[in-house]
Amino acid sequence: MPSSDTESSPPIGAIPGLARVLPFAGRDVYGLIAGMVISLISSGLALGIPIALEALVDGPLRGDDPTLVWPAVGLIALLGMLEALFIYLRRVAVLTPGTRIDSRIRNAVYDHLQNLPVAFHDKWQSGQLLSRAHTDVSLMRRWLSYGAVMLVGNSIAIVLGIAILFTWSPTLAILFLICSIPMFIFGSRFRNRFTGLSRAAQDQWGDVATSVEESVHGIRVLRSFGRGDDSLSRFAERTARGRNLEVAKGNARATLGFWLEWIPDFALAACLLVGVWLASEGDLTTGQLFAFFATAAVLAGPIESVGYLLALTLEAQSGLDRI
Repeated sequence: MPSSDTESSPPIGAIPGLARVLPFAGRDVYGLIAGMVISLISSGLALGIPIALEALVDGPLRGDDPTLVWPAVGLIALLGMLEALFIYLRRVAVLTPGTRIDSRIRNAVYDHLQNLPVAFHDKWQSGQLLSRAHTDVSLMRRWLSYGAVMLVGNSIAIVLGIAILFTWSPTLAILFLICSIPMFIFGSRFRNRFTGLSRAAQDQWGDVATSVEESVHGIRVLRSFGRGDDSLSRFAERTARGRNLEVAKGNARATLGFWLEWIPDFALAACLLVGVWLASEGDLTTGQLFAFFATAAVLAGPIESVGYLLALTLEAQSGLDRI
């Protein structure tokens, strides 16, 4: 039987590769777009909280009338509740479209396999077919229902958040961006490494599934010829290689996650040092400084999620290439 490496198609770009799912989307693509829009609205509400905090710190908290504090507190609470509501609506909006697209892809794959000649199934490993028809399609559903929506929403939220930072203090915003440059470097390195690891791991688990399927159907033959130990040894080697590939993928994710968490903290520390100096010089109000770091805290979640979402996107692309 040919191995998965010889039968695999050459990789293509991420966007053209993922765009191949669009013919299966149909009208459900509007549900996914609605989920993205709702995600942007929830991010906008989250970014509106620091703006309200700036008005609270520079307004009622600096005045002599404590009653003015409660309307601002109520506004902040309202923004938080609306954000939670839109997060729930986003999940509701994308769940059904993602499941329908998953169903169409599965039906198309199974129809294609059933229409292929018997000679094709004699040449191809059954475990590879099972892995591609089930596991890879499941990756696409996860990416469509969560990864694509959150990646678009979080990316735009990061851009909007940085633009808001510039409105309060261009100096601090530029410092924040300069300190964040290493994130783009490590992100590029992660993409180059993880793409190959993801494809190799998916192909390897397809080989493992083939070994299981062949052993189940040929168990009597293996036992009658006394080749059970040899078959077990080959199975152990394949699973060990699959485990090593998954460990390598985990190490790559952990390395990117470390830098995505440490670099923003370092940037905030540098901005705090400079921000306190600007506030002491009168170039920045207390409310603006407070709102700057509140916005940076809102952006911390989307920035930290980039690593996971990027890994999920690359796995989905690799799954589509295999399908």
